[in-house]
Amino acid sequence: MQKLFISMLLTSFCSVALAAPNVIYQCTQGNEERTIEVVYQNSDNTVPCNVRYEKNGQSETLWTYNNEAGQCEQQAQGFVEKQRGWGWQCSEQSAAAAE
Repeated sequence: MQKLFISMLLTSFCSVALAAPNVIYQCTQGNEERTIEVVYQNSDNTVPCNVRYEKNGQSETLWTYNNEAGQCEQQAQGFVEKQRGWGWQCSEQSAAAAE
């Protein structure tokens, strides 16, 4: 019984270590702030995923992908580049620092 418990405990730690952290970009211009975030619906896989955009306290989902890995990240990066083109200063944040 003790071996089973230890095995389950180790498996749960490995699952946490493999979890896909959300990708978060913080964009600022003057006193305004925007957040672009890739949200993984399943913490151990990069699909399905959403790209969320938050401004003025309002959040909306811009894109959702269910099957193709990398699409959310690509769309988020493209949108960050658009923000930069509009004069925003954007930087990628670690998911742990944003919490």
